[in-house]
Amino acid sequence: MTTVEYEGQLTADDVVAGYAITLDGQRRSALQQFMNFAFWVVMGMTVVLVNGKLRILPLLMAAIVGVSQILTRRQGRANILRLYAKLPALQSRFKSRFDDTGFRTHSDLFDHFCPWRAFGGWKETREHLLVYEGDGALPLIIPKRLFLNPTDLDSLRALLAAHIVTSARVGRS
Repeated sequence: MTTVEYEGQLTADDVVAGYAITLDGQRRSALQQFMNFAFWVVMGMTVVLVNGKLRILPLLMAAIVGVSQILTRRQGRANILRLYAKLPALQSRFKSRFDDTGFRTHSDLFDHFCPWRAFGGWKETREHLLVYEGDGALPLIIPKRLFLNPTDLDSLRALLAAHIVTSARVGRS
């Protein structure tokens, strides 16, 4: 029977990274945000040039859309940080274990067991493994820094691959 154990504590950055990937599909870089903004500015300018008259309204509307997308993303981060601050369970030290029966984690605030059949998928980033209980659920966030031995991380990947059908590697965060 394969068993992988780890213990530690989530940081606010861990929670933001894990939830942002889930909520946004994947994190956008500053360059991607700028390119999105530039796209809307160019679209507005195209509308201006096609009509042959200088009209500020389409350009202004495109700029507002681009800026609002950037601000919405920042607001999402602020909401995740507020959630982290309000939930002591996210901040507490924990000890977790994956084995052939599923996942168990506990701390002074919780004790949770989840059999393998309850998991709907997993993703890997440069810094985290994200394991999903069902569709659309917020993930179990596993910081890779909690694994002192790299073979433990490899064993966990093997367990996840063997027991959870859906997996995806997402952009490096």
